[in-house]
Amino acid sequence: MEMRPQRHAASRHSRYICGFANYSVIDREIWHNVTSPARPGRWNRCSAVFLAMMQTRRWPGHRRSRGKAAMFLITPNSDDALACPEPERPLLVVLADLDAADPCVRRTAVREIARHSDATTAIPLLSVALRGETVRYVQHAVLSALIELATPAAIDVLIGVLSYEDAWMRNTAAMGLEEIGEPAAPRVRALLSAPDPDLRIAGMTTLAGMRHPPAIGWIIEAIRSDPDVNVCAAGVEALERIGTATAIPDLRALARRFPHDSYIGFAVDIVCERLETAP
Repeated sequence: MEMRPQRHAASRHSRYICGFANYSVIDREIWHNVTSPARPGRWNRCSAVFLAMMQTRRWPGHRRSRGKAAMFLITPNSDDALACPEPERPLLVVLADLDAADPCVRRTAVREIARHSDATTAIPLLSVALRGETVRYVQHAVLSALIELATPAAIDVLIGVLSYEDAWMRNTAAMGLEEIGEPAAPRVRALLSAPDPDLRIAGMTTLAGMRHPPAIGWIIEAIRSDPDVNVCAAGVEALERIGTATAIPDLRALARRFPHDSYIGFAVDIVCERLETAP
């Protein structure tokens, strides 16, 4: 009885790797590792290596199993493997796709903008698109593009997202700012003096996630005078993550400033104890 081959997506060029029913999980993992879509230029070499491995079954920790059929590749066109990348479309043409009715088209446009040579000029339009976008995977694509670009304008857009009502978008933007790190730190520091206490809390949390050494002093300075107990509590938690023993006097002073708040007193005691014994 003839066995139908199973197809698994191989790359963005519509190539497929085919085998029989006993195509194992480890084979799939090796295939995806050596043909990572993030490195399409190495496709031919990687696929050749994979096929050689499949035929000889020579990789660490893997034994040849009886009856294992060799794998083979199917390509739509014999010349496709040698095809050049598609030329870059004009930015205005790509931007027009941001208004498409199909969310898949919008997501593709966002990804294309992120790789475009004039991507930085499109950041204001990405910001507008993000504010009106309702489909989660398109929102994710826009935020990912902004994080990848990491220009001052892109950082400003991400900081603006911290005031959105959508908690997922706020958290994703905060994690993106943490990933950008030092280039975003001065703009995140400015949040510590924002009128909205929620933004000050977001600033404390994001700075702690960056683990940017000067952030310790910025947070200490903020908790010395911030009137909101919730913001100060966020500062205590941030110092628990990145603080040093130099923060202990200011933490003790904070507890004295809110003598009737049991949580602040408890949290300060715990954090000071940890900082005193930290190496």
